[in-house]
Amino acid sequence: MGARTGAEYVRGLRDSREVWLGNERVADVTTHPAFRAAVESIATLYDMQHAPAHQDTLCYPSPSSGEPVGRSFLIPRNREDLVGRRRMTRTWADATCGMLGRSADFLNTMLTAWAAKADYFAQQNPACRDRVLAYYEHCRERDLFMTHTLVDLQVDRSKNRAEQDDPHQCLGIVDETAEGLIVRGAKMIATAAPFADAEYLRFERSADGVQQRRQRAIHRLLTRGAAGRRGPAQVGEVGLNCGDQARGCVRHGDFRSRSSRPRGNGRQ
Repeated sequence: MGARTGAEYVRGLRDSREVWLGNERVADVTTHPAFRAAVESIATLYDMQHAPAHQDTLCYPSPSSGEPVGRSFLIPRNREDLVGRRRMTRTWADATCGMLGRSADFLNTMLTAWAAKADYFAQQNPACRDRVLAYYEHCRERDLFMTHTLVDLQVDRSKNRAEQDDPHQCLGIVDETAEGLIVRGAKMIATAAPFADAEYLRFERSADGVQQRRQRAIHRLLTRGAAGRRGPAQVGEVGLNCGDQARGCVRHGDFRSRSSRPRGNGRQ
């Protein structure tokens, strides 16, 4: 597929994702007034990849297909590669006057860094290296727009995650099957989640016990629009919150969750 156009990006957002703004179920994030302008801005950046004046700056030939792909996926091997990445980032930043802090190159850079150091992941298991490289290529060849979800629900800050009254308040592993991990809990603050293609969940280390830390030290890349996925959003600061009784199963990159309907303004 290679570098996407703006229309292809927008079309990809019209899936089964479930987004709430306060008590309103957002039928289409591409046309809703709260999200339309951001979606259009990101689409414009994707279109720039196909403009003759910008394509050489924003893209490079895919090492697997030869098609133009986003330069933010380029693993730098020399000074010229670093300069090319800087020019690409600068071109997109200039196009938005630096006001779009979550353009696609943001998480692409992190994923590219993983691929550049894939041997690090092999220290745990050689298959981990292969998975990192496969997912990097998957995102590069499909030009996906990724975001991340970082923060646990902040209820009682005097306690760490494992000490909260509700053991399932913070997202963690409850079981592992041949199909994947079974997780339960919630995460919040996922800038750009309503209009992203994929999502990286990050779990910080804490002072939990060894087994409790293992249950929560998981990192996952999830596909937006998976069946049953819900995420309340806030204008100005877009947040994802699966609800305090969310249950999910991570299977082949998808996250399926069930939660109660958000109440009030979407804040937990």
